[in-house]
Amino acid sequence: MYRNVVLFLTLPLFAQTWSTSTDMHTRFVPSVPVFGSMNSIHVDYTFRSKGIRVLRATDRLTGNGSDTTLVDQDWGLVGGSAEQNPWSPSGSRLLVSAAGGQIAVLDFDQKHFRVSRVPCPPGNTAYDNKLGGLVLNYHGVKDAYFSRVSDDVVLGSDKVRYVNSYNIATGATTMLWDSGALSNGRLYSFSTGMKDDTVAMATGGTKADTDTTVIWHQFSTGATRTLNTMLAFGKPIHNVRLSLEGRYVEIALTGGAGTPYVWDTATGITTPLSPVGAGHRAAAYGAFLNAQGSPLDPTFAPCLAKRWAGAFSNLTFACVAGWTYGSQPIDVHLNWADAVTPALAPVLSAAYWDDPSADPFVPGRQQTAALNNELYAMSPADGTVWRFGFVYATGGYSNFSYQPICTMTRAGDYAACSSNNAQTWGLAKSGNPRIDVKIFELPLN
Repeated sequence: MYRNVVLFLTLPLFAQTWSTSTDMHTRFVPSVPVFGSMNSIHVDYTFRSKGIRVLRATDRLTGNGSDTTLVDQDWGLVGGSAEQNPWSPSGSRLLVSAAGGQIAVLDFDQKHFRVSRVPCPPGNTAYDNKLGGLVLNYHGVKDAYFSRVSDDVVLGSDKVRYVNSYNIATGATTMLWDSGALSNGRLYSFSTGMKDDTVAMATGGTKADTDTTVIWHQFSTGATRTLNTMLAFGKPIHNVRLSLEGRYVEIALTGGAGTPYVWDTATGITTPLSPVGAGHRAAAYGAFLNAQGSPLDPTFAPCLAKRWAGAFSNLTFACVAGWTYGSQPIDVHLNWADAVTPALAPVLSAAYWDDPSADPFVPGRQQTAALNNELYAMSPADGTVWRFGFVYATGGYSNFSYQPICTMTRAGDYAACSSNNAQTWGLAKSGNPRIDVKIFELPLN
């Protein structure tokens, strides 16, 4: 795939499907896979006779250099979210984030199924290479999104005032917008539209869940619009996300189970997403896909997800057959592969249990419910599920990062997931079982 070219014509014009199990029968959980270091491979045969390859993409030495700051750090998806577009347009690069917030770039060689750290370009900040390669934080990008149009460009904010882009090939940082006094010294929850022309952010607070203003900006026209959520809804912001065409912003308010709203930046109209949806969603063109309810809400079943489309007045349900309240795993992090047809395109997720002590994830035992601890895709159109493999993440709210957070490439042929591999990868610098990134090869039809 050529870099620095517009790739919109390569978007799938049909819904992806995969050659893997689509039943909802429980399975015996295989033994925990034994991985070596970065680039070691495991093959999971649970849901496909030919197997599905799983690559360990990070390890304790991913940040190794003359400076040992990143040695033994946890690594996860950038932003700790399935919504932050860590994949480059062609799927040849992936953003990963250390526990301290340092963002590295991995080159992903799909042909040979292996990764490597992107080095710092010559003549740039020498400190990057002391940490084993390029670290975007030192180049004005601390809240990062891969460009939707170039494998070489990463967009993001400095988390304070400026929206910047960084070119991996040239090493140049370009300021795209100065938010000035609007930012109040903090920019958070950065997201972009499909053409890299529109962005949405939250500001006005001092830390997570205290921001009070949503900012929408368009680079090509210079237009800026804001919405104060304290005045509109009486609550501060948990996070915001922009739909892919760049018009709608979904706003999750502080409190988790509170009603999200969609703000139409063209008309100024806000629409509550009721019944309640969870605070994480997948964004597409004029649509968002939300998990139903909250993991802490007893109404969290039996339908997995809801979709609000167009003017967000039409509510449709996507239910998974066989799931009933009390038997389904918790599931809140969702990801679409830049869906052109959001009513049809499958959504990727990974399921886990809220309380591992109540329902421990024990290899060798029968699953309590299908999809528990699995990476899978689901069709919002008819509820069809494609099952790929076990993520071996222990889940649980005792440590947010133990949730299996996964995201797939635009083509739907690979997925990256955070996992502690059932706590078998030793201890991180924090003293807790370490977390790393795995890449699953998804068998497209």
